[in-house]
Amino acid sequence: MKEKGVKPMAKRALLAMGLAGIMAAGYPTAVFAGEWRQDSTGYWWQNDDGSYPKAAWQWLDGNRDGVAECYYFGQDGYMAANTEIDGYQVNGDGAWTVDGVVQKMEGAAPVDHALENRKAKEAYKDVLEGEDMDGGYFHLLDINQDGIEEMLFNLSPWTTIYTYQDGQVEEIDTIRNDGYIYDRKNKRILSNYVNHGVEDYCAHFHDGTRWVCDSAIWYYQQWGDFTESPLSYNDFYQEMQAKRPWSYEGVADKEDVYQTYRDSWQEMDTFNKTYKIWGEVESDDSDTASVENTPANREALLQ
Repeated sequence: MKEKGVKPMAKRALLAMGLAGIMAAGYPTAVFAGEWRQDSTGYWWQNDDGSYPKAAWQWLDGNRDGVAECYYFGQDGYMAANTEIDGYQVNGDGAWTVDGVVQKMEGAAPVDHALENRKAKEAYKDVLEGEDMDGGYFHLLDINQDGIEEMLFNLSPWTTIYTYQDGQVEEIDTIRNDGYIYDRKNKRILSNYVNHGVEDYCAHFHDGTRWVCDSAIWYYQQWGDFTESPLSYNDFYQEMQAKRPWSYEGVADKEDVYQTYRDSWQEMDTFNKTYKIWGEVESDDSDTASVENTPANREALLQ
């Protein structure tokens, strides 16, 4: 790596030095306080003071994991990608690579969680002031305990989970708000609802890399209560014909129907053992207590 103005001889020396040598020489500068921005042209990094790097290499911890990658920004401030800069390769994400391996710098400055959380609240306030948010209720909850809160917005019969990342608000998922709890120990939202004979169970959490929305469905109207073990083929049809004959009259492929039942039973059993949504979780009602979406409560977000 080299700064603007480094001569070719110095450039060759830098190539030979490798990552450790470059860090020691101090050619690329390290910047951590800021966020990625994007428009129709591409990506750039905006510092907290509104400035942005131009014609420079920068070590950036854009995903806030304590490890920085190195990027090049052109004269216009946009990040370079899928190209070679002064003899150095950058991949499709813009990160400097050597022989295809992204180069990293451990121990990046930790993100200022208080500042980021303030930005998140300001962004959530903007969302809450949208035209389609009247009459709803909201609350903030740091689901994955990373110092940046998520927002749950309730507008019957749905609850939408929002997160703040990379400088903007994103929807994680929308769930029926018949009932949900926060599993404190495992840092996940658990929910369930029954609608037209269908029981839907959901788990929402961050696995360290991405947000996960896992679910399982049980067709209560067709199969009745969930049993501790799946019924055999004969027991299944005796049960169904005795209690729900309307669901199976005229069924041509009974084996297929039975297999669907077995698959759903296995899905629900795995879900229950994994998330224990029917109990055995550490939860508190205060974690999901909402307030009305009013101007006063929106302002209170920033206090």
